[in-house]
Amino acid sequence: GLLAVLLLYGVAVRSVPGGWLDKRVYDAILNGLPGYLRLGLAHLSRPLLPAVLTGVLILLWPLALVRGRLREAAAVLVVAVSVPATEFLRTVVLPPEGTAVDGSNGYPSTHAVGGLVALVGVALIWPRRPGPGECWVLLVLAVVIPVGNVSWYAHRPADALGSILLVASMTCLAWAIC
Repeated sequence: GLLAVLLLYGVAVRSVPGGWLDKRVYDAILNGLPGYLRLGLAHLSRPLLPAVLTGVLILLWPLALVRGRLREAAAVLVVAVSVPATEFLRTVVLPPEGTAVDGSNGYPSTHAVGGLVALVGVALIWPRRPGPGECWVLLVLAVVIPVGNVSWYAHRPADALGSILLVASMTCLAWAIC
């Protein structure tokens, strides 16, 4: 999983063809979606959804422990390692300069990782197995969080995709070891 995150960085951020494609997707989001929708996605993905999902997660995690769902509770903790892993990648492994609005390296997006970690955590410890309707809601939110981090100039598409790969790889690791 981590290798995929690093490979995507090399291809999408550091290569000319990857940078070209990243810019085209970025332009399509910024110019293809109406301003009110882009702003709405940005507000949902950055302050609102992560805060609400984290609040739900804080309430559900102890409940999972009480109900004896230790595997799921432990899996949430493993997935949560994605957040410090993001900071480690951005400050130690990858170069500090990048394509973020301020010129720093925004790959992977800490905001997208935080929102996705909260979403996966809630899905892991939800009191019952999600039905089809709930799975659709989870899928929509899993798209809104990364796209919203791109929609109002905060991150590039590659940053959001790297965030998805990082959280997905930590989720797979969680299921493998828990």
